[in-house]
Amino acid sequence: MTNEKEIKLQPFILPPDGSLVRAYGILGDRKKGIIGCCEMSRTMLWSQVNIGRFPKPLKIGRIAAWRAEDIREYLKDPENYQAR
Repeated sequence: MTNEKEIKLQPFILPPDGSLVRAYGILGDRKKGIIGCCEMSRTMLWSQVNIGRFPKPLKIGRIAAWRAEDIREYLKDPENYQAR
């Protein structure tokens, strides 16, 4: 028996088009119990954004958020995705 609190992970479900998604929704967050929709590190995410292989986020102050429809488009074919 362990003293650690067991966290039940829940898959992240993309919200409807027109909504914004934060990085933890894309990558997951064990502390919040969320499984992300993309299996990559935060560093890899930003690397892919910088070379145009992942959608560019909107900046709201210091916060980065992605359009749900851009993430859906990426998930259709991640290997061949090119940012607009």
